[in-house]
Formats: sequence, structure tokens, C-alpha cells
Amino acid sequence: MPHHSTQQQCTKGYLSQTRDLRLAISFAECRHHDRLLTMGNKKIFGRDVDDWVDEYALSHQNGINQVCHTIGIPTIVIGLLLMPFGFFWLWCLYAGVTLFVAGWVFQFIGHAFEGKPPEFFKDWRFLFIGLRWWIRKISK
Repeated sequence: MPHHSTQQQCTKGYLSQTRDLRLAISFAECRHHDRLLTMGNKKIFGRDVDDWVDEYALSHQNGINQVCHTIGIPTIVIGLLLMPFGFFWLWCLYAGVTLFVAGWVFQFIGHAFEGKPPEFFKDWRFLFIGLRWWIRKISK
């Protein structure tokens, strides 16, 4: 089935057809197309970024876990950003490593409260999704 250029074409063109299997398939295609339009078709590892973040969020429902991750994720990122400067200033290496470890401690404490293992235990690619989850969380 061809993709449509706008949500309006999806709605007018396909939803006006009879209620048969073709309508159901067409409607699903329109919803998929609409979703790609709203997400800007951003993909990582062959999946929509929002799909990854939604799955990641399922293991982060507990309030304490969310707070721990809200603190831990940026702490890890700051630590990673500081470490390369350790080639010039040794204190940056120490600070970076300390922040990196502290951030991971926060996250594992959060998962202890959640009662679920981190998502990256089942798929390493979730290591790249946490920051996107954090961005979505603080932007709400």
C-alpha cells in the first residue's frame, strides 16, 4: 500500500472505504504513517527511538527508581564528559570516574526498589536509551 503525505489523506481516503480487512489494514498503515510523521522518523538500531524509550520506561515505573535515574543518568554523562580532560588535568579524571560510578550506584539502587533488572541486562542497546528517557522525563 502506498504511504500518504498527510494524516488528512489517510483519514479521508481510507476510512471512507467499506469495513473489511482492507480497511483494517489501511487504517493500521495510516496510524503507522501518522506515528512516523509525529516522531520525525528518528531511528536507532533500526527501531523508532520512542519505541525504545517506551520499552525502557516499563522498567522504570517506581517513583524511587525514577528519582534515582533522574539523578544517576546526568551524573554518568557528566562523568563521561569529564574523563577525557584527565589527559590534561588529573582532577578531571578522578572527578569523572567518581561521578560515573556514583551515577551507576544511583541507578542500581533504583532498580532494587523497582524489583526489576536494568533493561541493558536483556539487550545492551538500552545503554544508549537511558539518556533519551531522561530527556523525555525532564521535558514533561
